[in-house]
Amino acid sequence: MCLLRKFNINTSEVKIIHYPTLVQFQNGEVEVFGAYVINEPVWAKLRGIDVDVLPPSDFGVEFYSDTIITTKKYYSSNQDILKRFLRAASRGWSFAEKNPDEAVNLMYEVVRGSIGEGEPKEHQIGMSRKAVEYLRAGPDNLNFYMEKSRWDEMETLLYDIGRLKSKGHVANLCDFTMVERALK
Repeated sequence: MCLLRKFNINTSEVKIIHYPTLVQFQNGEVEVFGAYVINEPVWAKLRGIDVDVLPPSDFGVEFYSDTIITTKKYYSSNQDILKRFLRAASRGWSFAEKNPDEAVNLMYEVVRGSIGEGEPKEHQIGMSRKAVEYLRAGPDNLNFYMEKSRWDEMETLLYDIGRLKSKGHVANLCDFTMVERALK
């Protein structure tokens, strides 16, 4: 929706299918598919489907996709646990970066198919390799770093397309110092 608005394309000019499937995309029923760059393009490549990836960031729309949230009460009372979690997650991703095949094998042993069930290991390995490209975005290649300015931009874009009723909440929702305090 943000890209449509940015390029002054009226939603009446396109057919929007909410929650399309990859099968619909593969069969040509859906011409454009919102995707995670670490997932669906890997899926398509493994199936011999040639796709062009159009990152919204190339057009000035930069969103964070995966985040970890907690309640204010838990956050206030469990700083040590949250820091240890971030350190453990960072070590896990560093291991996956250096050993993608072994990391996926370990994941399969632990989850016994509940994550990625029905998907070939090659897909999971490809996703892992692609994901680590996006982890070290902050100063000193710090894992999980997020910029307040990007959150402010996301808030404005979501407000502009009517997904938020008001603006000015980012500072109250996010602690942009936690990652540095936990990982430095």
